[in-house]
Amino acid sequence: MNRANLQSIVKLSACQAFLFDLDGTLTDSEPGMMASLDYLVRQLGHTPDPEFNIRFVLGPPAEEWIRRVLGHYGDTRYEEGVELYRRHQSEGAVLLNSVYPQIPELLGALQSSGKRLFVATAKRTAIAERVVSHFGLRRYFDGVYGSTPDGSRNNKAVVIADLLRQQGLTGAQCAMIGDRSYDMRAASENGLIALGALWGYGSEVELSEHGAWKCFHTPQEIAQEVFAR
Repeated sequence: MNRANLQSIVKLSACQAFLFDLDGTLTDSEPGMMASLDYLVRQLGHTPDPEFNIRFVLGPPAEEWIRRVLGHYGDTRYEEGVELYRRHQSEGAVLLNSVYPQIPELLGALQSSGKRLFVATAKRTAIAERVVSHFGLRRYFDGVYGSTPDGSRNNKAVVIADLLRQQGLTGAQCAMIGDRSYDMRAASENGLIALGALWGYGSEVELSEHGAWKCFHTPQEIAQEVFAR
């Protein structure tokens, strides 16, 4: 079934649960991520290259992009780079971000209508818990699911699968809101409705090509879709 036909029959109001990505969807984490990236590059003895476009780091797990960043400098110290990045994040850089406008209002409206809300992120669970608590968002969520130190949940699709299993949900009951292709693919792999957040780091082309049912420019547009009569 093509996307146009799917949009004509899907009703977001029927979803029992909504899963939210964290970086680029709930919060703008670019300042903190770039600070930690700068830190790891300098700690390994390199001068950051201003001509090197590093926006590809916004979205995927750190393990996926740190090797590419270090490769640019001819450096193979991948594991040390990951450790430096995570240390700098945990020491405070993870909080160098801000909640996107209209996010608290969207979460409040969904919660008040009886929807179950969850965070599903590539960040470590403990870090994600810290972020949503710091910004006063934790009260909206039934659970926060992220990656684990042992690497068993570094894939977003696995994070979602574990969430569904532990919460007794099926993909057909849920929608995933995210800003990158990784979110759309992981949602589709688990049978969720994939919703693209255009206020984040990905483009409409990227999101649509990787399975977005529909893309939204603002959180308010999602609320309007969910509560449309």
